[in-house]
Amino acid sequence: MALDQYREEEEEGMSFLDHLEQLRWHLLRSVAAVLILTIVAFLAKSIVFGQVILGLLR
Repeated sequence: MALDQYREEEEEGMSFLDHLEQLRWHLLRSVAAVLILTIVAFLAKSIVFGQVILGLLR
């Protein structure tokens, strides 16, 4: 078996639905990370606004 044929067989390992499944999990993890960081920023809003944002303007 030639090396280029071996590489083609490896690349054909995932079907279109497998790619969609991976995309779904990546999107789900991304949305979860954004939500968690939004909650953390909301809970620490005095630090965020008082020192980070307004501290840069002074």
